[in-house]
Amino acid sequence: MEKLYLHLDRNTYFTGGTIWFRAYLVRASGNMPDVLSNFIYVELFDKADSLVSRIKIKKTDGVFSGNIKLAQDMAEGSYFIRAYSTWMLNAGTDYAFHKGIYIGNLQTHRISSKIEIGEREAGKKTATIYFADKKGEPVTDTRIKCTLHLGGSKAEVLTRKTGEDGKVSFDFVPEKDAYSHPFIEVAFEGSSAEYSTKFFLDREPEEKLDVKFFPEGGDLIDGVGNRVAFKAIGADGLSKNVWGIVLNSKNDTVTTLSSQHLGMGAFYLLPETGEEYRAEIWDADNNVANFKLPRHLEKGAALSLVNNRKAILLNVRQQNMETVGSYYIMAHAGEKLIFTQKLEDTFYKIPTAIFPEGIVNFVLLNEKKQAVSSRLVFIKKGMNANLLVQPDKENYKRRELVSLALSLPQEDTIAYEGSFSLTVTDDLVVDVDSLYDNIYSNLLLTSDLSGYVENPGAYFLDDANSTNFNLDLLMLTQGWKRFDVNELLQRGLPPAKYFLELGQAISGKYEKMLMHRNKTTEITALAVDPFISVSAYTDENSSFLFNELDFPDSTVFTVQAQRFTNIKQEPAGLIQFDKDTFPSFRHWGIVPEETEGFKGTALKNATERVYYEDGGKMIVLDEISVEATDKTKHALEKEYGLSGSVFDEERISKFFPTPRLLDAVIRTLPGVSRIEGSNVYLSRGNGPAEIQVDGMEQSLDDLRDLYSDNIDHIALIVGAGAAVYSRKGGGGGVIIINLKVGGAFKYELKGVKKIMPLGYQKPVEFYVPRYEIDSVRLAKQPDMRSTVYWNPNISVQAGEETPVRFYTADPSTSYTYIIEGVGEDGRIYRSVGKLRREED
Repeated sequence: MEKLYLHLDRNTYFTGGTIWFRAYLVRASGNMPDVLSNFIYVELFDKADSLVSRIKIKKTDGVFSGNIKLAQDMAEGSYFIRAYSTWMLNAGTDYAFHKGIYIGNLQTHRISSKIEIGEREAGKKTATIYFADKKGEPVTDTRIKCTLHLGGSKAEVLTRKTGEDGKVSFDFVPEKDAYSHPFIEVAFEGSSAEYSTKFFLDREPEEKLDVKFFPEGGDLIDGVGNRVAFKAIGADGLSKNVWGIVLNSKNDTVTTLSSQHLGMGAFYLLPETGEEYRAEIWDADNNVANFKLPRHLEKGAALSLVNNRKAILLNVRQQNMETVGSYYIMAHAGEKLIFTQKLEDTFYKIPTAIFPEGIVNFVLLNEKKQAVSSRLVFIKKGMNANLLVQPDKENYKRRELVSLALSLPQEDTIAYEGSFSLTVTDDLVVDVDSLYDNIYSNLLLTSDLSGYVENPGAYFLDDANSTNFNLDLLMLTQGWKRFDVNELLQRGLPPAKYFLELGQAISGKYEKMLMHRNKTTEITALAVDPFISVSAYTDENSSFLFNELDFPDSTVFTVQAQRFTNIKQEPAGLIQFDKDTFPSFRHWGIVPEETEGFKGTALKNATERVYYEDGGKMIVLDEISVEATDKTKHALEKEYGLSGSVFDEERISKFFPTPRLLDAVIRTLPGVSRIEGSNVYLSRGNGPAEIQVDGMEQSLDDLRDLYSDNIDHIALIVGAGAAVYSRKGGGGGVIIINLKVGGAFKYELKGVKKIMPLGYQKPVEFYVPRYEIDSVRLAKQPDMRSTVYWNPNISVQAGEETPVRFYTADPSTSYTYIIEGVGEDGRIYRSVGKLRREED
């Protein structure tokens, strides 16, 4: 198995900026970097779980690195990054890399908006949305389309018009435990100013407080002292501090409890035969709730562990049974077995030196080799392996060369190398949170646990007793989810559903003409830039496959199937490509939102920087009214009526300045509610919409080879007007697509088809100014870099110094450098330090 960690250059970004990253793909056990997968996928999602960007990264010189360019018009707020290899998906998407980031929008915009949610009677709420222009004046007499995505099967669409105060309001009933994060989308209609945005709502929970209890080893046992851990979370999915009492069936207080770290704590309980126990819990908001404790066993055995750093003290708690001689103890780290031993005593002292660093699972097995109890423990072994970083100066001037000397100590005569990434950021703008997930906490801890771990970096700030106690609470409550031990022992590892991606592939099916149905057919694929020419033959199922390909993004292949007769070369059938599939994404329950935007001084500094960083600030000019009639749009609206939303060539090219596949265009059009398989659902439609291309009915899958620059116009028609154009009644609405002249859609057997599959990202280097050149160093253009330096590929040989050089920017400030990496033997490195850029 594999696991993956992304080192980002920072955690907060600006719209129009760039996310730089290095991916560390390692073996799940031992963190060795010698994995076989050659490609990974990195995705960016918004809070509606909608895909913003997906890129494919190829391993180059043993390194996965790339970047995500952020659009200027992105909405401000929390976003989520997910990254994985296809091989990792065999363990489930919970074990893909997940990280929350914040993207601030500091651009000057013509329109701004804000929402207020008020309570009403009978569970209703009122949303009031205020719109203002760039001078802060209300936007009046403007029609607003409000689309409510509250988690149900359909989105509700409302239309309102702003009053003199620039406000619109409406009532809604929130749904409890909605599958996805509820949000309200607003857009101007019939206005010369184009504006749209999303407002994300708090999810409506069933309960305000939830507490779960975890007896050590899995079970409570009658007459045996049991340690019971617990974890309390609030409605937002984050931890809550609680306190309470444990009561028996007579309502006598048996013990008290209090959370000790992030809603987690533990207490001791000696269950009595025939008793039932419950806990009465309070939180800081005076919410009170009652919870039943797990039932206890009259007969059973369970593990109890204490980690005193040098040794694991293992005890088998038992009642009314003989464990010695018929039970076994097993310890494993991931899929790696450390030892199995027949139980000869109920107490063991096991030296920690025999275990690898990270999570180790101890399992008690019965005579049938079935797991009856398990307990996780975390083994720490000298945090942060010894990477030395030595700056050449204490203070640096404006645009001065910085030289960092990186070195690994030579421990023996064997050559040893580590691979590292380095980010240097300006402390005036970028806040470095020491509690955030990092390479150490991720690869050793969070990547092996299902669900969200709050502030994982806190467990590795030091080696204090209190820190290690809190880490053990996490082991007691979070649970081991990557492997089902019983399933593993009885049946072994399950067969892989996903395969190692060693090379790229294109596959599909070839539908032959009747006369050729029993003959194999040669299929060829040709790309011009880069030049690729391959061929394959169809199998007995008429399927074809081109594998071991190597192509970057935006590569266009012409795939052709032709049979040769004695007379001529003629078309023989229709080519259909297999569609790329990707796992669905849902951030709730995986990465609760905890990121925050720019505040105070950081906000002021960030606003100043955005003028110069990542291409300069966007300046919005006052509107200029031109008295003219858009004849094309007017004619289209006249043709399709008021019940239709029309997108002509000009409007489409504005939304998509670079050509996009037509199915991707349809997915993002205002008025499209959702996509399910090949069906498109429109807002206010009561079923799948009909799709007509140049008068011919098609499905979404039929549009894969058409691009936005082929389109003359698109009309989305719902309501009574849809019946005029529909062949099936028009209940779900109709999507009418007319292509430009010369781009007529011909759905016929022609034996030739084009495809532009997802290729890997072409490498782009982080810009570093060349201040060794006088003309560049003396230039008046301010250097306001927030990420001062980023290098995703630094190799350090043990016993040798590796210099890393870059130039300071203009502001007087301090810099934080973070270096992370993995050694050839799986050792993990992380070093954090400061550099000073003082006044000249």
